[in-house]
Amino acid sequence: MTYADFTLDDIAEKFGYRSRAGSLFPSLTPVDVPTWLTALLAKNTPLAFISEKSRSESIISPILTAAREVTADRLAVFSGQRLDIDPARGLTGECDFILSLADPSRRSARPSSPSSKRRKRISNSDSASASRK
Repeated sequence: MTYADFTLDDIAEKFGYRSRAGSLFPSLTPVDVPTWLTALLAKNTPLAFISEKSRSESIISPILTAAREVTADRLAVFSGQRLDIDPARGLTGECDFILSLADPSRRSARPSSPSSKRRKRISNSDSASASRK
């Protein structure tokens, strides 16, 4: 099972989560929308109805780019990264977007997951055993 296979009912049942009404970010201060974003979204909106991928490319990606701009590039956006957190519980798969605050000097940073750390350990142990032969 991957993330896309979960429903809200599955999440409530398997992980004990419950939803409730409330303000997610109560202390946010509104910022001005960049004028280039408004113009680009006006042009791209008709394309957004073609497919999920076109929505991502024509609406979501420009919004995330604007978010990076207004945060002085402190927002890191990872697109299409595998995030295999707990395969036994079905928490595996590719995420559309992962957002995090990041040091702008670490542009090449990638999100870490247990499986990527495991692959690195396996790769390192393979190298070590090859050098002993």
